[in-house]
Amino acid sequence: ESYTRNFITDYPETSSNINSFDNTIDFTNFYQPIGGAIVTIEGIHASECGLPFSFFKHDKYDKEGNFSYKTTGIKFSKDMLCVSRLLKEKGYYTSFMKSGFLQFQRLNEFLEVQEFDEAKGDREIVAIRNGGIVKKELVNQWGVNDDEMFDEAYKDFERFSKNGKPFYQVILNIGMHIPGGYLSKSCENLNYANEMDMLQAVQCTDYLLGEFVNKIRKSPWSKNTIIVIQSDHRMPNGLTKLKNDERLNSGGLVFMILDDDIKGRIENNATGVTMDIGTT
Repeated sequence: ESYTRNFITDYPETSSNINSFDNTIDFTNFYQPIGGAIVTIEGIHASECGLPFSFFKHDKYDKEGNFSYKTTGIKFSKDMLCVSRLLKEKGYYTSFMKSGFLQFQRLNEFLEVQEFDEAKGDREIVAIRNGGIVKKELVNQWGVNDDEMFDEAYKDFERFSKNGKPFYQVILNIGMHIPGGYLSKSCENLNYANEMDMLQAVQCTDYLLGEFVNKIRKSPWSKNTIIVIQSDHRMPNGLTKLKNDERLNSGGLVFMILDDDIKGRIENNATGVTMDIGTT
């Protein structure tokens, strides 16, 4: 969620795990297009399907001169062959997990059209982990905390791996959601490098992602697993509590491929946009 590349380059103290991943191709020159990939559902659609999806349309200016938005009536196409369906046709089991609400921005419709074998959002995770009982320390305004989701996601990774069938597991966190991000309980005792709320959320995300990736790489299935790390979209300019809003807004996307067969850490400077991620 909202992981602009500038966090890695301009605030490296918040991204120590991401910066330390080896056996990695790091695509350093990928960007968000002007339209069709600026919110989460658009970023998912654009990267999965290779085409932008205009979830929002400009309606008119309000009295303050800002755009007001209305959702479009555009429907997700069953005729569009996206990454998940392509892999499914090749025999892959497909799953999607999100810390937040699956119905938000009609994500559930996209998952249904693309025929994901299973999907879990905040409600499903709460039902599994706590028997449906919502504990205040485990949730935030947008859903369950990321540490809860990552823990459940790793259990799924083990389950899928033990089945011996190829699988495509998509995981979407929400810990860096505007305006200030949300710290998981597992991040309460981190030694934060910055006092700004969002930068602490960035560091928490980096910590949780590092823990998740390292567990996979230490598992018996690491050799057969390729990990892709990508931004859904940039941190929205002007809607977060950061002094360098403009600099973050001009930054690119995070897109990395981790594979044990890659030697060292390779930087690929080829220019790309969200729509190129799935095909790459």
